[in-house]
Amino acid sequence: MAKAYQTKVFLWDRGAITGSDRHLWQHVQDLGSSWLAATTLQELENLARDVGADRGGGTSVEALADAFLRFYESSGWRLTEVNEGHPQFQVLEGAGRKALDNLASARTAWGLSRQHPQALIILVSADATFVRKLNELNLENLRAATAISLRAWQGNRNAPPAIATALGLTLDPNMAAAGARSRRSRAWPWGWILVGATGIGAIGFWYTQPRLSQQIWQTIQRAWPKGR
Repeated sequence: MAKAYQTKVFLWDRGAITGSDRHLWQHVQDLGSSWLAATTLQELENLARDVGADRGGGTSVEALADAFLRFYESSGWRLTEVNEGHPQFQVLEGAGRKALDNLASARTAWGLSRQHPQALIILVSADATFVRKLNELNLENLRAATAISLRAWQGNRNAPPAIATALGLTLDPNMAAAGARSRRSRAWPWGWILVGATGIGAIGFWYTQPRLSQQIWQTIQRAWPKGR
């Protein structure tokens, strides 16, 4: 049975911040509170130093980091320095900077979940594979979501499946019906394909075997019941 969590806490990693925009940063607060690891804020500050003095509305990683820092000043987002490991995190370990960053994010999210056992902690990441792996661990009051799925959730109020399960939510019936119709519309029309293939084969046989085809046709005509 899903636990009745009192609130939802969104912990954003750097990739999720620089892969989204102010609209999402602001309106995700309709779903719950947002947090950052102190190290993530430091990384964003380092990126923002490379933005020109004009601070144009660019979409580069550096420009988005700068835009976020200006948003953050009055956002009400909170910081955490927690860092706590879990035995199952070994499946998240790997080589390279990205793997290390993901592991650090998971450790922060897990530590936050221990500090707030009555909340569902949702780690927001730009790495869909990492999100899937973390959700497969099925850890108590810790789930993950991509910024893209978070945007959809904020828009249509349908939580991503792993989070919906943790919260004990069910998919909107209208959305489920639409999904079923979409799957049916993408299905191959095998019946019509079979009819078409049979017709093409009959035509080909008629032209390649005209004498035999004529004999078969005459036999069918003799066997067909004659009208009164």
